[in-house]
Amino acid sequence: MKNLVLTCMMLAGVASAMAADLLVAEGGAGGAYATITDAITAATSGDRILITPKSGGGAYSENLTITNKSLQLLSATDGQYWKLTGSITFNPTTAGQSLSVISGHITSGNIVSSINAPAGARAKVQVLGCKLTSGFINFNFNNYDVNVAGDSLLAGYVNLRYGKVLGSYIATGSIYAHSIYVFTDSNPTDDVVSIIGNKISCTTNTAGVYGIYWSSSSFFYHIYNNYIDANAASSQNCIHVDNSKSSSVNSNRIMNNTLREHINSYAIYISSLGSPTWVMNNAVENDGAGNFGIAASASSVNMIVGWNYVETSNTPYVNITNDGTNFSGVAMTIDTNTGELLTGTGIDGGSPDLQYSDLDLSRNDAGCFGGSLSRENFLSATTGSTQVTLFNAPGRVLNGQSINITGEGFDK
Repeated sequence: MKNLVLTCMMLAGVASAMAADLLVAEGGAGGAYATITDAITAATSGDRILITPKSGGGAYSENLTITNKSLQLLSATDGQYWKLTGSITFNPTTAGQSLSVISGHITSGNIVSSINAPAGARAKVQVLGCKLTSGFINFNFNNYDVNVAGDSLLAGYVNLRYGKVLGSYIATGSIYAHSIYVFTDSNPTDDVVSIIGNKISCTTNTAGVYGIYWSSSSFFYHIYNNYIDANAASSQNCIHVDNSKSSSVNSNRIMNNTLREHINSYAIYISSLGSPTWVMNNAVENDGAGNFGIAASASSVNMIVGWNYVETSNTPYVNITNDGTNFSGVAMTIDTNTGELLTGTGIDGGSPDLQYSDLDLSRNDAGCFGGSLSRENFLSATTGSTQVTLFNAPGRVLNGQSINITGEGFDK
């Protein structure tokens, strides 16, 4: 996999060092490896393992373990998943090792580690354009950099300590688990963990599970443009923050999310305010029965809250200093499939500051389709093809200021 890095107006493809491609095919056809395990055993660090989808949609039935090498597992056929019944375990033995899993359909199994990665450069894990029918992604261990992008978890969850979750669909099914759970890492830095453009569905009819549960004091969080539907049971908060980094170097941000909640729940609840925290341009749709919109455990000068819209007036803001730009009792309708705000004063009602403008340069729409990181950016990703997973550019450039543009993606 090539890592794409975009700086200013130059696009440079930075490829991994020359490596071999090992082919896996059903029955070892054409001299290929008959199993993925055989190819992993034969591979050297940096190799790509190209897996040919089986005829009739069949799955390779094996559990895969990668320990002492960096590998990429990807489909040999563009636009098609390779299927696996079994789990993938990555337990690196050397600092900086990496695993990429691209366009795989895990029909029954998980993608996990069971150990802390060696100290030094973080172990890199990328799960891109994959589908997990009944499984989870769990890297709740130290020293990993986990990038989950364009994936579908139909009955699972994502646990991590550092990295990004981008443009994915995560439904917990009947599992008692938070959809995305971010834990504290033993190697804190001033970096940001980004959770952007996801559709999160808390489908379990059980109280006490949340869409995003932030429990880390290691990094800053940027939670942008997610659609979180926690309308299945009471006491299911959409975004719950119970720990945070204490630093003024950067800020935490919860912006342009569409949040759908049920009774006795919070759309956003923040109980730790160590660092400056911005909560802006969010749209909250609820049923009005004992709901709490946006809340903090205590008032804080470190919290900037503006241009949010809560559908009902039933306790819309708790310990929030309303500067007059936060609204309650707002009638709205949303597209329950995508999270797009269809009607309501939140349309063109987000912050008028030009840095938050929509993709068409109109004023920010509250909710997950507003701003330059609109969830609309993530709706057309294709399985296994070249794509950009995240693009960042400044929303406002001052005269004489340098322009920094960065992008991430992959190229088969």
